[in-house]
Amino acid sequence: MQTAQVSPSKDALSSVNSPCSNGGLVRKNSLRTISTYPPNELELQQQVDTAANGAQESMQDEEERGRFRRYWDAALKEFGCSEDVMMLKKKATEDGFAEADREEVVGWIKEQIVADHANMSAEEQSKFGSYPTGTLLELGAGIGRISFMLQPLCQKLVAVDFLQPCIEMNKKINTREERPLDEFMCADATKLEFAPGSLDVVFWNWLMMYLSDAEVTELIDRALTWLKPGGLLFCRESCGEPSDKNASKRAWATEGNPTMYRPAGFYSWLMTEFPESRGHKVEVIFKERPVSIYKIKVGTEGQQAWLIRKL
Repeated sequence: MQTAQVSPSKDALSSVNSPCSNGGLVRKNSLRTISTYPPNELELQQQVDTAANGAQESMQDEEERGRFRRYWDAALKEFGCSEDVMMLKKKATEDGFAEADREEVVGWIKEQIVADHANMSAEEQSKFGSYPTGTLLELGAGIGRISFMLQPLCQKLVAVDFLQPCIEMNKKINTREERPLDEFMCADATKLEFAPGSLDVVFWNWLMMYLSDAEVTELIDRALTWLKPGGLLFCRESCGEPSDKNASKRAWATEGNPTMYRPAGFYSWLMTEFPESRGHKVEVIFKERPVSIYKIKVGTEGQQAWLIRKL
């Protein structure tokens, strides 16, 4: 599908924390959080270059990261270190909502990992022991509400979150004597480094909505670099609106909600077309797949997932 290039207006650039037509936020004098589909490539590259080289942009990165940290610190205070805070929803486990959510999402990546394993030679399978794949990186792992479901799928799980209390709980709950290779790291996803071709799967569930446009493009590029040929990249995001369709006013977020609810089309561009500009070739397994529990219980198809393979 072809769509016209869209550039943000001068008015949009001068506004402060004003609503964008796609539900995101525009910040003063910054293109970094303006998501158009497809983005203006020159402006987007300028963001990336500035982020890499400019002290002012680096300072702005830290300010935004600080705002997100305060947002999540406030969420932890409101919900406690629990499944509720991971879903920003009180009583998230009631009526099996949280369980249905994670089972559907993990089921999609599990199906592909198992299918790939079945198509391997016996020699390739032997590299993973009794597991269907090797090293799986989970970003935004939180307290481990999904980590424990990913462990049976991989020889080694690397679970990462930038909130120390959450990753400590994850480690406490999901450390197992029979899994000595697993790692639990408190780190910023935008600052991680892994060796090229060292990972079999990269997985995240709600992450890019907390990063700027420049940061998400760099993350996709780096994630694909980290993956081995044939490796899988899975992501799920809130598109166009919050997961609860603004039912919760989030009064606990005293600085407002900084989340970027980008249109699904932006992520589809990011996962399917953008990689080629960085020298990656990918196979699209699926895109914009809605999480059905949200359609049933909340009436939204804005919870969507993507799965691609590095070729």
